[in-house]
Amino acid sequence: MAEAKRVHTNEEDQEYASMGARLRQAREYLGLSQEAVAEALGVPRASVSAMESGRRKVSSLELRDRATKNLTQEDREQVLRFAEFLKGAGQAPARRRSP
Repeated sequence: MAEAKRVHTNEEDQEYASMGARLRQAREYLGLSQEAVAEALGVPRASVSAMESGRRKVSSLELRDRATKNLTQEDREQVLRFAEFLKGAGQAPARRRSP
């Protein structure tokens, strides 16, 4: 039996767009390119762009699993703490640039 394709509600679409914006803010705050993030996650750069724009519906669990697969347990815990910070922080502070 064929499985029906799930349709996202407007609220879910807004949540994906919001998560994508937070991902972009975190990437920019850390000074990373989309290419560097794509390489670390093992996905094409276009997928990172689609995630950041909310066009690619990716769950936080998928991101966690991709981002932490080659890390030590201590590194995983640090990444998860940072993800929790991002979840509650709203907007990342502007990154200061050297003159």
